[in-house]
Amino acid sequence: MQVTLKAKNHDWTFAADSGESLLQAALRAGLHAPYECATGTCGSCRVQLVAGEVADVWPEAPGRGDDTNARLMCQCKAIGDCEIVAKGYVYSADQVSATADRVSGRITELRQLTPDVIEFTVVPDAPLRYLAGQFVTLEHAGIKGPRGYSMTRYAPDGSSLSFVIKRFPGGGWSEWIFAKGNALIGDELQIVGPFGRATFSPDLGMNIACIAGGSGVAGMRAIIERGVEEGYFKQYRGALFFGVRTPKDAFWLEELDTLSERGGNKLSITVAYSNEAVDPAQQERFPNLGFAEGFVHEVAAKGLKGRFNNLRAYLAGPPPAVDGAQRMLLVEGKMPPSNIRYDKFS
Repeated sequence: MQVTLKAKNHDWTFAADSGESLLQAALRAGLHAPYECATGTCGSCRVQLVAGEVADVWPEAPGRGDDTNARLMCQCKAIGDCEIVAKGYVYSADQVSATADRVSGRITELRQLTPDVIEFTVVPDAPLRYLAGQFVTLEHAGIKGPRGYSMTRYAPDGSSLSFVIKRFPGGGWSEWIFAKGNALIGDELQIVGPFGRATFSPDLGMNIACIAGGSGVAGMRAIIERGVEEGYFKQYRGALFFGVRTPKDAFWLEELDTLSERGGNKLSITVAYSNEAVDPAQQERFPNLGFAEGFVHEVAAKGLKGRFNNLRAYLAGPPPAVDGAQRMLLVEGKMPPSNIRYDKFS
């Protein structure tokens, strides 16, 4: 099928397969189409359908709104040739190294990191290559709607994908995974992606800072891990600020301690506790990590003081954490918005 996407700056035409969303097809064609969550909740990929017909797999998606002509590119598939109109600008990528795709995969491992955080691994049937910091959406026949998760590791061959999920009261996916537990091992998932523009590549040529709250540290770990693997922190500074409420909520401390040691003197990793004091036993056990009290954006402000020039910042986590970090970087750091990267999960 042929899709015509009319934007403010240009009209684009691209092919769409019957099994893929309009968003997936546009990204595969190398277009920087507008989107954020890729799960139907934020509305950033909303377009107007002006000709042709599409199949809307989730008509009740909150991001669609009340307009009967509105469609979400992430939730619609072309039935035949169609024409859609975007409100903003759409650009063509000069080079696309990781394009969106849909593959099947199976859950192979679950590991409980804290009472309310689980890490799980999915092995796709075909390699799904992605950039450090990107995310995919997961679908399961037993639960309604997709859910977006960032990959926690940097795996260039795309043969294994790891994720973390935090238990959220009333959250469909989190309650389901915590209730089923190891019974899900072997279950099939549909994986769509990768998505996300908050990505890191060693050719960046800037110092980097990652500021994450809770399970938002997933994609940030992938960024730091790639920097360590590539020897990036031999030349440039790197910092990861990981915020949770209490010492009991912290996870991956052993893995992060090892990363910090491997990264050398130019890489620092700090764990911030917003609701309790630092546990001296943790500081003794993990000597390569820093520990601090306060909200993660406040701890980051102190850690980055005087170091905001030539800096690329990556943000992730709950909206209050991302908003606080963004405000700090703009107001205190006087950083240009172009050097602050994050993907919203609404």
